[in-house]
Amino acid sequence: MAEAKEGAPKKKNMLPVIIAVVAVIAGGGFFMMNGGKKAEDEESHHALKLSEHTEEIGEFLVNLKDGAYLSTRIAVQCEGHSSVSSAGDGHGKGGEPYPFVKDAIISVLTGKTLDEITTVEGKSQLRREIAYSINHAYNLYAPPKDGERKRKPKKSELKHDSVPEELMPDYEPEYPEWDNDEGPVLKVFFLTFTTQR
Repeated sequence: MAEAKEGAPKKKNMLPVIIAVVAVIAGGGFFMMNGGKKAEDEESHHALKLSEHTEEIGEFLVNLKDGAYLSTRIAVQCEGHSSVSSAGDGHGKGGEPYPFVKDAIISVLTGKTLDEITTVEGKSQLRREIAYSINHAYNLYAPPKDGERKRKPKKSELKHDSVPEELMPDYEPEYPEWDNDEGPVLKVFFLTFTTQR
């Protein structure tokens, strides 16, 4: 009997140790799960890969807002295997760019003055605005992929010719060598750029 009484307190002394071990394991699991989610989010954001190929959109001759003329040929580089062409394969081969892509570019170009686009900073900002406008239009109008259903856009989303404040001259993409961080269009190139008053 004396032995049984001596054994009982030992079991009680083990209870706090077991609780402490369970708490440490649970706490570690919680932090691992939260750290894993954060790493997953970062990984998915950094999962964007620039395609090795460019797609030529075409040549544009437009009147600028101040009456000057701009003639430019534009090409884009998309994310991964994305394409902004109706039959594009994401490797620079494919069909005609979607009409809304050209419309988005014309809307941006015609809203500019000659002074705004002749500086290095102005051209850089113009690339960003073109990338944003194409991506915005793409998300609204691109045909759905196999098995995907697209929701009907709200009226407020349909206007894509104005660029939001976050894309004004002080906006810098997370990846400075890109013109947009979201895609499908990540980079914009001016193959020719001629202006006249």
